[in-house]
Amino acid sequence: MPLAMDRPHTKSRLGCKECKLRRVKCDESRPVCARCSRSRRQCSYLADIPTLPASPSSTSTSNSTSSAAFQPLPVAAPDPSPNHAGAGAAPRHLALEERYGLLHLNLLHYFEHELIESMGSVHPGLQATLPMLTAEAFKVPYLMDELLALSAAHKSTQAPETRFLYATEATRLQTRALEALNRLKPQVSAENCMPMFIFSSLVGQQALFDVSSAVHDDLGTVLEGLIHCIGLHRGIGIIANSAWPLLQARLWGQAAEACTGGGALRGSDESSHDDFDELLRRIDDSSLSAPMIVANRQATLILRPYFSSLSPSSTPSSHWMAAVQEWMIGVPSEYVECLRQRRQEALVVLAHYAVMLHYTSRYWFVGDLGARLIHLITRHLGSYWEAWLEWPNRMIAEQHVMV
Repeated sequence: MPLAMDRPHTKSRLGCKECKLRRVKCDESRPVCARCSRSRRQCSYLADIPTLPASPSSTSTSNSTSSAAFQPLPVAAPDPSPNHAGAGAAPRHLALEERYGLLHLNLLHYFEHELIESMGSVHPGLQATLPMLTAEAFKVPYLMDELLALSAAHKSTQAPETRFLYATEATRLQTRALEALNRLKPQVSAENCMPMFIFSSLVGQQALFDVSSAVHDDLGTVLEGLIHCIGLHRGIGIIANSAWPLLQARLWGQAAEACTGGGALRGSDESSHDDFDELLRRIDDSSLSAPMIVANRQATLILRPYFSSLSPSSTPSSHWMAAVQEWMIGVPSEYVECLRQRRQEALVVLAHYAVMLHYTSRYWFVGDLGARLIHLITRHLGSYWEAWLEWPNRMIAEQHVMV
């Protein structure tokens, strides 16, 4: 009986690098090929999309003026949803000009009648801003794309049979929105400050959702998603800080509350907190290099005032949500590099930050991310680091309920 011959590997000359390394045929669909989508791998096609230059140093002032130069936002999603067939068939400029279809009308209706209402329970005053949100989106295509992208992301959580469809469309719409904004390179002005501020808020929410919906038991996947999310927040922080002074004259009452989350009510930088003071001492006594000690101290010092001034049981979750995003905007790039290197001390600091994520678990785009991250870091570091991680684990064990 003749021996069965192995099926020859068909090379894909223009296929993605991941498929070439795995010696499998790539379907060459973009922005993510089908094989990478199904296996949740980082497709090299994402690198073809323009990305953000090096993030600004944490030493830069947070009070950017309206004349600050536009910084392109990173386009690639950390864990892209499966790509629908044919997304790469048309030239990019034609794809960006395509008309909205019935699916998008459905997503807009869902945003107006389902998503806003569900978020209103944890974000007081948000429903009052709906006319403003939709009015701006109808004038600014990149904002409409992001509004629909967030709606699709939320709808992907509602029914298993349609998860693929809506997750795919959420990724495609956000990619299109970011590309459009980067192509425009707008300067923040009195005319465009409103759509740019709203856009930055919606992008930040979807970025957190991309992380929270990633593979649940893989610390590496979650970390890579968070690192991307931090980079994106540093970019949108520039937009938000530039736009907010121009918005203050236009916003008041509930609208201002909804746009800012009520503010994080951050305490003094010199405020004390026993558990964070102990963490700072441990970092100082660690074997990290001097620059890494400084970076991890700074990331910890940004956290400490929130926990010394906000109550885990009585502070509205909208205030904690503001703190969650402010920390990602403010952490130094050197600390992010420590995370990339999987430095144990940096992971401990991240576990302390995850307590804030846990306090915002009622937000659909956060969910159980905080508790899951603490569990993954604790399991990864092992028994030697138990004392360092005692406080984060105690906080999630107490199961505080946010109002």
